[in-house]
Amino acid sequence: MVYKMNGKIKEKIKVFFIGTLAVLLLLELSLFIIGYIHHKKALYDKRIIQSSKYTHTILCLGDSFTYGLGALREENMPSQLQRLLDKKFDEGHIEVINRGIGGYNTTRVLGDLNGNIETIQPEIILLLVGNANHWNFQGYNTYLEKKGFIPMIQNYIERIRLYKLCKLLFYNIRRKLNNTMSVRDNIPSSYSNNKIGQDNKYYTIGINYEREGKYEEAIKSYQKGIEVNPGYGATYGRLGWLYHKKFMDDEAIEWYEKGIIADPDYVFNYCGIGWVYKDQHAFDEAIEWFKKALEVDNKYYLAYGGIGWSYEQQRKYEEAMEWFKKGILAAPDNTYNYQGLTQVYRSHRQYDQALAFFRPLASKYSIARQFVKIIERRENFQDEILKWVKFDIEKIITTCKKNNIQIILQNYPVSEPIDLTDTINDIAKKYSVSLVDHYGRFNELWMMGEKEEDYFVSDGHCNAKGYSVMARDVYDTLMALNIFESVSN
Repeated sequence: MVYKMNGKIKEKIKVFFIGTLAVLLLLELSLFIIGYIHHKKALYDKRIIQSSKYTHTILCLGDSFTYGLGALREENMPSQLQRLLDKKFDEGHIEVINRGIGGYNTTRVLGDLNGNIETIQPEIILLLVGNANHWNFQGYNTYLEKKGFIPMIQNYIERIRLYKLCKLLFYNIRRKLNNTMSVRDNIPSSYSNNKIGQDNKYYTIGINYEREGKYEEAIKSYQKGIEVNPGYGATYGRLGWLYHKKFMDDEAIEWYEKGIIADPDYVFNYCGIGWVYKDQHAFDEAIEWFKKALEVDNKYYLAYGGIGWSYEQQRKYEEAMEWFKKGILAAPDNTYNYQGLTQVYRSHRQYDQALAFFRPLASKYSIARQFVKIIERRENFQDEILKWVKFDIEKIITTCKKNNIQIILQNYPVSEPIDLTDTINDIAKKYSVSLVDHYGRFNELWMMGEKEEDYFVSDGHCNAKGYSVMARDVYDTLMALNIFESVSN
């Protein structure tokens, strides 16, 4: 009797699991079919829009060379490329969007990629990235972890649509419960200010719009938030930051200054003005504002870093190291100033000095231990960094191809590190991706007797003339590919 009951229970359990598996497989198949139909419809709708407006979108991704450090905003590579295309095809046909961010490494670009694709829906992505990986190690440990057996299994799980649906539902629930989190890594949520009260809904809505890349909607929401709660400094800071990203410096400073008047204790707005001046190469004014921030909060790591980078761009390396060190000691559990100090040490091959500073901190702080580990392995450092760069760029290429986006790689116009140039060139060849050979082009200029100081500023970035060469190289590549055949003058 007991045996028969056990047999029935086992049979019921077996039927239950088979039924559950069948339901899950059916759900997975349904999600696949829905996703396929939606993807095809989106591509069709996009083609209809483009064919009716004759509009093409080029998205520029990368680090400070894409952002345009070393020149005014209107003279960076994407801006000069826009003018070349407007001259060829008239304004309004082709849009060049600059999403380059100074200091971004391959992992940061990869992390933002899907969001940029979803919000901008570009036809072409111009990618110039990898140089910052030599000092910005954010994401390096993640890359190492992805090479193991467990991450391989996780990658397969990530492909399951039902799993992704559950993750999306969980993410939306968590986002609603944690609406006040900052969208910017370098804007700590601790600076949320106690004046928010119950009138923070427009600020929260703006934050969510920023997460989705809907910047115009975010600006409108923040402005409405200021009308409702004019004493909340963070809202002014978000507006200033967005206008800064839109290269509207006067408007950015205006909102930062209004924020300081409304809430003098909100320290981010002082730094915001400092960043605007730093990007304009008005370094004395930038440092003055960063120091004002420290008068408000002497532990604010972004202010120390802002001063450090201001000196680094002027090649005043001793002063830069001094301020990066101060920033690390003020906030030893934040990576921002570690990255700046490592960049200076690495550029001068001062590895022993770097270890002497980082090792005492390593006993208490995991970030310091990470930097010590990397520096100690410097014999294999370059090879490890290049493997990391290759890993991420290949994933970027795969994502672009999956979304039917044409990606064009670029190498750097500078000669160091030469192995990075070779790595980028090899990736382009392996994946049959178009390559803009800035390195080769600038070498031709040197062979013709041109002087480097005519094309670069003191910190190694291009000036307006250097970016004009890069823009022309990209333009020539685009023309050779006949991408814009449908656009008429």
